[in-house]
Amino acid sequence: MIKSVLQAIPSYVMSIYILPDNIITETERMINSFWWGGDPNNKGIKWLAWDHMAYPKALGGMGFCDFRSFNMAMVAKQGWNFMTKPDTLVARVYKARYFPKSSLFESHLGNNPSYAWRSIWKSRKVLMNGCRWRIGNGANIRVVTEPWLRVEDGLWVNSPQIQGAHNIIVNDLLLPNMKMWDKEKIDALFSLDMAKCILDIPLLNEIENDQLTWNDDVYGHYSVKSGYKLMQILTGKVDTSTTQEDWKWIWKVHAPPKTKHLLWRLYRGCLPTRIRLNESIIVRQIAGLEDMITTRCIRLTTVKDVVMNICRFEDRDTVGQFAVLLWVIWNNRNNSINHHSYSRPDARGEHQQQLLQWKKPRQGWYKCNVDAGFHESIGITSAVWCIRDHRGQFVLAGTSWLQGRCSILEGKAIVLLEAMKQAEHRGFTHVIFETDSKNVADAIYSLHSGISLSDKRTWLLIRLLGRPFLGLVATSMR
Repeated sequence: MIKSVLQAIPSYVMSIYILPDNIITETERMINSFWWGGDPNNKGIKWLAWDHMAYPKALGGMGFCDFRSFNMAMVAKQGWNFMTKPDTLVARVYKARYFPKSSLFESHLGNNPSYAWRSIWKSRKVLMNGCRWRIGNGANIRVVTEPWLRVEDGLWVNSPQIQGAHNIIVNDLLLPNMKMWDKEKIDALFSLDMAKCILDIPLLNEIENDQLTWNDDVYGHYSVKSGYKLMQILTGKVDTSTTQEDWKWIWKVHAPPKTKHLLWRLYRGCLPTRIRLNESIIVRQIAGLEDMITTRCIRLTTVKDVVMNICRFEDRDTVGQFAVLLWVIWNNRNNSINHHSYSRPDARGEHQQQLLQWKKPRQGWYKCNVDAGFHESIGITSAVWCIRDHRGQFVLAGTSWLQGRCSILEGKAIVLLEAMKQAEHRGFTHVIFETDSKNVADAIYSLHSGISLSDKRTWLLIRLLGRPFLGLVATSMR
């Protein structure tokens, strides 16, 4: 209800303007009151602050929307369209009015700006920290004032640099009529560390023109979801340097959502249930969980420790029964107090999982498994592929390497392309290609209209080379 209705109501306005802080604060207060069952005057008890409720589920929250970050991510979509669709009427009007001689990244707020432009200009923060130029000919990328370095290198060239570096474009760093870095010029213009970052960028012949791409998307497209995720990191609400694996165990249990929510409330300390848990011996016996719960209640001191220990070290089916049991206990407690009724629990259920393993192709077919290796210390990406027949017997294998640090998606796509070229060259037909990257498989099948991380031409080449095999099947082993 909250996610699908209440948080969706202001979406249209939030996609155009940055809302004032007092409106956002009041909206969040009303939604928090609705969740905890308070009255219309917001006088009910709020067991947890909204800021904590808006944390991702993996970090202990309920995954509700942080309106300020969401608002910024929504408006940033307009700036993204200005950059990637400069020929549209609205993009041309805004550029002529506010940044006629520069890019959106270099623009200034200006004199007497409209409220819409104020919002878009403020939302540049999202784009400046999440997108970068993919190098084609380098003619449209200014070295110092545009993001074009690899993500792990910080996207932007650090300042200060020597005077000669501020007025050049990336094309000036390439050898004439060649798609190779001019190492001597780069070493002369930049510090040792910055020169290494630049030389580590692979230059792919498949990319002809400069392209603005979003780092956190398979196809290089900006989305509000990825922009919101970035804003959560920038505002410090999501700490990427630490992991809280305990929360993931709660949401992975095999149980109805209402029972998972009860586990969450227990772990968050929103329900006084430790006494109830210790007193419910008969219920535990019915569910067959008495030993599991009793030993932990003796050894551990808090409900939080008991719940997370069970979620972490028991199988998901057992934890699912435990979650249902807790929900029945709590529901019976409420019914007993309010309606003087009681129901016996039934926490048992059966769940099965199928494990993925390598399967032989059918007779007359071959299967080619591909993978990539990433060697950051020496700045190369390696490739390996192996072909086996319908009996699982080894037929052929090969390796290769590419200079430069490719992303995981780029490396796995390039490996697949190389394997298909080799199979075609050796006359193989009826080959199934198998990769452990679901993103690569999805990109091949859908051939998204956007810009992929290895450029759309790479996916087109994979499709074209796959036709002679009559069995291009890219599957995921994850």
